[in-house]
Formats: sequence, C-alpha cells, structure tokens
Amino acid sequence: MNNGGGGHVRSRGPVPAAAEGPRARDRGPGNEPNR
Repeated sequence: MNNGGGGHVRSRGPVPAAAEGPRARDRGPGNEPNR
C-alpha cells in the first residue's frame, strides 16, 4: 500500500511488507515475487 508495491500483500496477508519491496512493484499487482 504505502510501499507502492502491489497490493497483493493486502490480499495474501502472510507476505511481509518487506518482501513487497522493489521486486513486488517490478512484478506488478497480483504476482507474488515470493511464490
């Protein structure tokens, strides 16, 4: 959210905000960089 990463973190929940860094915004919303 505030990270500007994606919002997939909001949906999943267990994904930490730290993981939603530049990789997440590079991936885009809906795509989880962790998975």
